[in-house]
Amino acid sequence: MNYKIIKLIFIIFFIPNAYSKDLANYFKISKEQKLIKVYPNELIITESKNYLFLNSNGIPNHKTGHFPSRSNPHVISPQSHKLRITKKPKRQINSTPSRFFGIALNGVMFAPSTAECWDNKNQVQDFQGRKNKTNNTKRSTSQRLRNNKDCNWREEAIVNGEKRLGLDNNFAHVQPSGMYHYHGTPTGLIEGLKIGKTHNDLIHVGYAGDGFKIFISKGNKYKSSYTLKSGNRINGPPGRFDGTYTQDYKFISTQGDLDKCNGLQTKNEYFYIITNNFPFIPRCWYGKPDPSFLSRPDR
Repeated sequence: MNYKIIKLIFIIFFIPNAYSKDLANYFKISKEQKLIKVYPNELIITESKNYLFLNSNGIPNHKTGHFPSRSNPHVISPQSHKLRITKKPKRQINSTPSRFFGIALNGVMFAPSTAECWDNKNQVQDFQGRKNKTNNTKRSTSQRLRNNKDCNWREEAIVNGEKRLGLDNNFAHVQPSGMYHYHGTPTGLIEGLKIGKTHNDLIHVGYAGDGFKIFISKGNKYKSSYTLKSGNRINGPPGRFDGTYTQDYKFISTQGDLDKCNGLQTKNEYFYIITNNFPFIPRCWYGKPDPSFLSRPDR
């Protein structure tokens, strides 16, 4: 199979199809944005009839917060994101949970879930991997056990609009592997798109692992269908349901405009929307995810 290789580092070439055109237009606008000091943003796209193959180093093309920091002690480092995106996504009846939900137009991953898990044992494993004893009278959010896959109480990185766990102004931070990733609206990326010059409300910012496009709404016109549960938590961290944990929320289809995966079906297409409220970045796919998004693209 003959592939057309387009290298998007400093010079962008036109690609004659709707999917790759979005990416090319983005980098024509953003190539003059200031890169982070140590590493340049790199993204290579290989295209076939049915797929886009994205090879990214995961370094953003906009300013970031200072990493390491007191709240996030990890250093941003180049990654090897080798991802495949179908050009012909199909919506399915059932959804599939996601961790590495999608990739932004600048090659940075959308990964909304955190590794912080509340554990009812008096033990903490912090960002550095050190295990510490805690006192039961301390805040329940200090009782963390990282990388617990079977987690009944997963901490959120954004609580009531407040950035936590070292998020910078782009609602992003760094994993222990050095992977910079977004947990919410990618502010720096959007500024590079110069969306103030367009009258369109929906702005394309990336692709989900199932091939559907990811948008933001300039006017916040679309409401999530998730709402906080009422009352206090039972058999979990003490306190009321306040949004500190993923499980503090419940989905009620009549509460908003978007479906379980923060998606919307219009007459012509299905797509996802990043919202300012939970779940922020979607936590599931309604299309069939490509296997490249099911593993760990941060290695």
